[in-house]
Order: sequence, then C-alpha cells, then structure tokens
Amino acid sequence: MARKLRPYEFYHNVAKKIGVSDKKFQYQWENIVEFIIEELQRYNSVMIPNFGEIIAAHRGGKYQHMPVGKDENGVNKTKMVYIKPYLQARFLPTETFKEILNGEKMPKAEIKRMRQEYKKIVEKEKEAERQIEIAKMQKEAIKRENEKRLERIAKYKEIAKKKKKERLELKKEEEKEKYGYGSLKDSDK
Repeated sequence: MARKLRPYEFYHNVAKKIGVSDKKFQYQWENIVEFIIEELQRYNSVMIPNFGEIIAAHRGGKYQHMPVGKDENGVNKTKMVYIKPYLQARFLPTETFKEILNGEKMPKAEIKRMRQEYKKIVEKEKEAERQIEIAKMQKEAIKRENEKRLERIAKYKEIAKKKKKERLELKKEEEKEKYGYGSLKDSDK
C-alpha cells in the first residue's frame, strides 16, 4: 500500500534532499503543478523529462443512459443524463523512468552523489600523496641540514686541532727561547 505523505512531510523531505528551505520548495512545487495543469488545459499533454508524459483525455460532454431500476414487468428502466465535460489524466512513464524504477538504471541524483563521493575519495588520495611527498621533502631537508651540521662540527674540530698544534709549536718555541736552542729532550736525540 502506498505511503500517504502530508503536504508538509512531502515538502520537508524533498527540500531536505535538495538542500533548500521547506517554504522555497513548496513555492517551487506549486509553480510546477500550476505549469503542468496549464499545459494540460492548453495542449492536452505535458512531457516531464526523465519522468513521463501526462496526457489529458476529454471525457463527458454528452448524454448517457443511466439505469434507474426495474419497472413492473422486470425490464430495466433508464433515463438520459447529461455528463459534464471533464479532463481525465493518464500517465505514461518514460523508458528511463521505468528502468530506474525496476533497478536497471541508476537515478541521476544517485549518479551525481556517487561522483561527488568519488571526487572526495580522489581528493583525499591526492592529499595523502601530497602529504607523503611533503614528509619525504622534510626528511631530505633534515638529512641535508644534519650533514651540513656534521661538516661544520668536523671543520670546527679541525680548526681546534690546528690551534692545538699551533699552541704546541708556540710552547716549543718558548722552550727554545728559554733554554737556548732547544730543550734537553731535543739534545738527547
């Protein structure tokens, strides 16, 4: 059995799905219904894309026999009644609508939603790859900086060693000046 939605429920559910306010959707829906009715009154049919065609057929506008009951002989009695003209609407769904209804094809909204999800997934993957590249670049930069630091330390150590050698040479010279041409240790050799 069909689920009967109250107008408010219908407006609320569809408005929520398309992301507008209930009042805006209600206004738009009333305009759509008015458009369909005007088209049916003017042209007797309206084609709604991806949904179907609504056709208005003229009925009535003629006299018709209506049964009244039986007379005393058992014969059915009828009287002539005028039936006012009216339009009767018929709905002919499109092939696309039938395929979507039977699950053979996906609705466009579903396809669009899936594309958006796919786009988000691709963007997340690209962002993850970019973060990995950034991390690699940072590691390489840290490695280069460490190498530079080690080179500076080695350079400072060399300078410190040279200064130590110079200090030793200065001590030797001071000893030479103090004791003459050299120390006793030098003369023993």
